[in-house]
Amino acid sequence: MLKQHLIQIGVTLSVAILTRFLTGMTSPLATSSKFRQRAGFGSCADIRYQQVLNKVKQLGFGA
Repeated sequence: MLKQHLIQIGVTLSVAILTRFLTGMTSPLATSSKFRQRAGFGSCADIRYQQVLNKVKQLGFGA
């Protein structure tokens, strides 16, 4: 699970991190944490970032 992996490397899951993960956006954290190898990475790539961000916030995920 993504949250457990982030905890292991000392990173707190945030709305921004989760949204970037779901939309498949890379970042230094995503690269060093090998997000592309995790299930669900980019699963919302065909949806606009703002829509995914709003839904993540609405559902109360992230910090």
